[in-house]
Amino acid sequence: MCSALIIDDKELERLFKALFQASGDQLREAYLIDKKVVESIGDPTYIVRKLHDLPKDIREIVSYWLQAGLILGVECRGYITPHGSVVLDLGTYRGSRSIVDFKQILNELETREICFRKGRYVYIPGMFYFSDIAIILPEESYVEKKLDEYFTMGLDVPSVELVLKFPSTFLMEYYTSIQELYAEAMRALNNYFFGTFISYVLNLTHIPSVVPVVLDTPVDLIIVTNRDVIAHKFVDIDRTLRRGTTAALKYVEYGFDKIVLVHVSREKQDRITYRRTVMNILNKRLLFYVGYVVMYGYEIDHVIVYKVPMYNKAMEYFKYTNTGLRKLLRQQLVRLR
Repeated sequence: MCSALIIDDKELERLFKALFQASGDQLREAYLIDKKVVESIGDPTYIVRKLHDLPKDIREIVSYWLQAGLILGVECRGYITPHGSVVLDLGTYRGSRSIVDFKQILNELETREICFRKGRYVYIPGMFYFSDIAIILPEESYVEKKLDEYFTMGLDVPSVELVLKFPSTFLMEYYTSIQELYAEAMRALNNYFFGTFISYVLNLTHIPSVVPVVLDTPVDLIIVTNRDVIAHKFVDIDRTLRRGTTAALKYVEYGFDKIVLVHVSREKQDRITYRRTVMNILNKRLLFYVGYVVMYGYEIDHVIVYKVPMYNKAMEYFKYTNTGLRKLLRQQLVRLR
């Protein structure tokens, strides 16, 4: 997503090597390389023009990915960086299980220097960093129609699993809760979806005011960046059949900039379990912009990002309800910044 080739082959090779077989120091170096690339990207208008130059069917698919915060309909694995870039491992791509022609899409993106390929790996700098401003999705798109068709038939729809790696391992024994562990791990990256990490608040249950307001649904974790105030709902899916979407919907109504649903499990669940959660989010308009992250166990060196949180546009559906509560909450969130 740039006007010129802004990463040379040696830097690209170091970036790939660090993500796939790195020590902590190598990973930090890779993230610095990625940060330099993303910060050198041209203005958003230029990016939108490049996307508009894509063939119509491909433009609709890529636009949907940007608005939804995931690469849907593709059986593949990859990595996401703290600055919103994506690295894909085409060795894990399964065309027979995908519902879009991924290689054709990548060829079109590469032609326009929106992505860079070296061997089996593809680098898309700043893909989700710019997704908030690169929303050009028509009301009806190929992906939405295909998604509705697959959802109606109850079939498994794949999406790219994006690993967010940490430079070190974080052990539960050093933290009071899984929420604190998660927040400190993200603080170590400096950037979080995709702003500079500033602070965090655990278990927000009420809003301080002349008459304190108790929240119907407490907020497990709030992470504040220079761009957003991000609410998180944590669910231990080994211990409950609930998936946390009701609480996430409440966070949408409260008016947080972004919302993330985090599923915690001591063992990896069947991949279809996570995909069904993604489908559930995508097929409920009020949850459409909610992000979805999975973490395994209580000692983590990475999380899986199934869906990046997008800016909470669903607030428009609640503009006539809870206006007093939202005003108090927004005042409190501004102070957190």
